[in-house]
Parts: sequence; structure tokens; C-alpha cells
Amino acid sequence: MSTQTKDKLKVAVAGCGFGANHLRGYADSELCEIVAIWSRTEIENDRNNSEQAAHTYNVPLYTDFKKMLKELQPDIVSVAVREEGHEEMTITALEHGAHVYCEKLLAPSVPAAQRMVDKAAEMQRSLNVGYNYRYSTSCQYIADKIKSGAIGEPLFVHLRAFACCIHHMTDYVCSLLGTPEKVVSVINCKPLPDRPLPHDELNYDSFFYTGQTMKTYMVEFAGGAVLMAGATDYSNIMNPAADLLIEGTEGRIILDDINGTVKVWQGLSDPWSGADAHESREAIHYHPSQIRDEIGLIPNCHRAVQDFARSVYEGESAPMPGESGVNMIKLEEAIFKSSQTRQWESV
Repeated sequence: MSTQTKDKLKVAVAGCGFGANHLRGYADSELCEIVAIWSRTEIENDRNNSEQAAHTYNVPLYTDFKKMLKELQPDIVSVAVREEGHEEMTITALEHGAHVYCEKLLAPSVPAAQRMVDKAAEMQRSLNVGYNYRYSTSCQYIADKIKSGAIGEPLFVHLRAFACCIHHMTDYVCSLLGTPEKVVSVINCKPLPDRPLPHDELNYDSFFYTGQTMKTYMVEFAGGAVLMAGATDYSNIMNPAADLLIEGTEGRIILDDINGTVKVWQGLSDPWSGADAHESREAIHYHPSQIRDEIGLIPNCHRAVQDFARSVYEGESAPMPGESGVNMIKLEEAIFKSSQTRQWESV
């Protein structure tokens, strides 16, 4: 259905830190109209960002979340506040009839995240979790290659990442390989003698969100594929945020950063046969274009919120359903538990 015969979606955004990227994404969508911004006012930086955003988009700034929902009845609410505020705001928005795009992590615990998913089902509304790495042009290129059978059946994946990037790239790997079944891990959470951990405020009671001094794990998926992952909070932020190698039965894919160059090797079914075996040494190179593609985490977010808006507009399921957010917390909890038991743990 065209936008000429269907009203635009009314969108409200809560939080103007990372939420500023939500606002830009919705503003650039022909399907959406931004109608309001919500923000706390007791924090000076939040207030300044929010006032500037409200001026930029010429919309009212609310500090009373329920009042905003009652007065404007938005079709979509984006929740981009800190994790501890996700559950209450998401459930309140759902109860007022809105579809919700909630930033990752969905919640600080499985029960809280599950309550959000259950409320969305009860209200017959979409709940989408913001794992926007899936919208990297490089990651989407890889997903298309795997779906097309370019490397056959994926066998194993090596992932190296920086800090919390390991969580988000693990979500991306799950979107490629399916359902995680069990995990074994080793985590070193003791800071270096002369350097405190830079991200310890992002850890929760039942799991570590970031890489710690060292966070490593293996995940076995229902289809038999295995992920081997490792990260540290001490990586230099100027280095690539993540590197990925995916080995398949008929080829290999290597990604050199979240939005980086992709190399695809498509070998022969029998690489030892005949004179044409040298063809397996020739890689296909994919380079995101600085002219054609918007590259980076911010453009990833723009694409993610726009895709969610499109799904709401077309009456489709959420592209990154809330269940994905619940499953990622379950996986993180199993990783944490395994680091304590030193045994394989079910997810």
C-alpha cells in the first residue's frame, strides 16, 4: 500500500543519547512522522540534548511518559534509555497501544525481558530489539552469501571482538547459524594491576555484557555448527571492533571489521582434483562504498529503525523480534555460569 493512501506512522522517541540516531532514521523515512520526544530533565546533559532535538525536529519535549502516550497515541515508541529503564517504559508503551523498538540489551535479566515479550503478545503489538549490527552493509552481504549457498553449510565461526561488540556480533552469528544449544567458557574478570576495567558499569548480576580482561567461549548450535569467540575490554578502540571467519563445507568468508571488507573463497567440491583446483585460491572481495553506502554504527541504526517502521506499516512481524533479545540474555547467562562451573552449560 502506498503512502498516499495510508497515514504515516506517528513516532515518539524516549532518550536522546543514542536515541538521536533513532530520530534521524525515522525522520528520513517516508513512512514516519516524529510527534514527540521524551527525556529526563534532572540530568543536564540529557536536558540539553533533548531540548536541541525537540527544536531540530519541531516537536514537543515531554518529561511525563504516560502523559505523552495518552495525549499523542503514537504508533511507534523507540526506547533508547539505559537498560534498567527498558522494561517499565516498554510495557507502558505497549499497554497504550504502541509498537516498540527497544535498544539492546532488551533488559538486565531474562524474567524482565520475558515480561516485555509476553506483554507485546498480549497487546498484539510488535516488540523489536535493536541489534543493529545485522544492518551493516558488510554483514548483510555475508548473510546473503550464506543464504545463497556460496560457502555450502557453515561449519564453524571464529569471532574476535572489542568489549561489548562481542555480544552484538554473537547475536549476528546467531542470526546466521540458528539456535544455540550449549556453551563452554573461560572469563577473567580481574582488572590489570595498573588499569581498571573500562566498562564494569555494563555488567549485571547474572552475566557480563562486555569482554572483561578476557572473555572466551564456544557455542554449539542446534544444526551442529560451532562459534569460537573471544574479546577483551583492553583492546585499543582504534583497532577493528570485530573480525569474523566463517568456514563452510564449500568455502570461507572473512570479515575484517563490522562494516569492513569481506573476502569470500568458493572452493571446488573436491579441491584436490584436476588442474582447475587453483580456482579455489581466488577470492571475491566486497568493499563497502564510501559513496554508495552509509557506513558505521549510526547508519546501521538508521536502517534498523526504518526496517522496523516498514514492518509495522506493512503489518509484518518484527525484523528483530523481542524473543531474540530474551535468547541473547539466556546465552549470556549460560556463558557466565559455564565460566564458574568450567563445564558445558545448556542455553
